[in-house]
Amino acid sequence: MDEAQIEKLKGKSKQCFATFWILVFVWIFFSFIDVNRPPNNTANLKISILKTLPILTMFANGVSRANAHGWTTFYKFTALSFLLHGAGDFLLGEDFFKIGLGAFLVAHLMNIKAFNANANAEVKEKLPFPGHQRYYLPFLVVLIIALAFLFAVARTDEETGENLGIADSIIMTIAVPIYGTVLASCLWRSYHRRDKCDAKTESADMWKRVMIGYCIYAVSDTLIAVDKFSTAVGEPQRTIIVMTSYWGGQWLITCAGDVEHPASNLFFGGLKIGASPEGGEAA
Repeated sequence: MDEAQIEKLKGKSKQCFATFWILVFVWIFFSFIDVNRPPNNTANLKISILKTLPILTMFANGVSRANAHGWTTFYKFTALSFLLHGAGDFLLGEDFFKIGLGAFLVAHLMNIKAFNANANAEVKEKLPFPGHQRYYLPFLVVLIIALAFLFAVARTDEETGENLGIADSIIMTIAVPIYGTVLASCLWRSYHRRDKCDAKTESADMWKRVMIGYCIYAVSDTLIAVDKFSTAVGEPQRTIIVMTSYWGGQWLITCAGDVEHPASNLFFGGLKIGASPEGGEAA
């Protein structure tokens, strides 16, 4: 890819990022207007649609990378995952929590599928957990502790007295642990790609940004889970933390589209192709 093509990709990222902020401010504006109005279906639908639009700018950014590099497994699934995230945003906004959770689950599975391949070629690895087995135990311990907390500390609806904990719903008892495992698998996979990327064609430092993005993303999902199943979090703190960590994490995850050509990235264009100090074998 020559300099002109790289600059063209960076230009598309600038357009997507500018559009993203415009849409975010529109969402904030209408959310602020409607906050003191009686709730109604039309207003809720409008806010749900407006909340969905910012993530679609990341989908557009992913499509520009797929068009430039080719719709390989890697670029195809990284782009499509943002589309599923948009669907999940809308469904959660319309109180279809279980269906929205399913959309996010499929989006994470798409990223796992994408991260199983080099950007320019297919590779075969164990899914979802590559890497040395010494990492399995601490991973499972942290996951079990987090899920145990959500199961043990159940939230009760202040008006109806209804138990809102995970254990009160058979579907949630099964779905939430599965979702948590898949989300953690995405973080695991990006961590592994940082250490074992194709040092001749990919940037380990760019993969590090993807890994950090998933860590930040996990903050958003954790707060949603705690608020819904365990301890209510007040507004507007909840929305501010959830959306900033969600969108911030997602923008770092978009760095996956630039692992082959770091110079095309809007934020980290100075990064170079090469392996991390810990390793550099092909993934």
